[in-house]
Amino acid sequence: MCNYFRSLPLHHSQKEEIREDKYSVFAYFIRPTFDFIQEILSMGETVEIVEPQMLRNEIARIGGELVKKNK
Repeated sequence: MCNYFRSLPLHHSQKEEIREDKYSVFAYFIRPTFDFIQEILSMGETVEIVEPQMLRNEIARIGGELVKKNK
């Protein structure tokens, strides 16, 4: 997935802050929009939101709703 983010950045402000063998940390300077959140959700369990906590909570809320609706 890291190579995907490197080749197709989600936003022009994307910066790769940490690059390890099994993961990378990308940073963005944006106001999270519906489209950005949808893009993150499309990556499924391959991504983790570290911060801001508000975005992390929103992704978790949406994930919880998906689980409830699809049990």
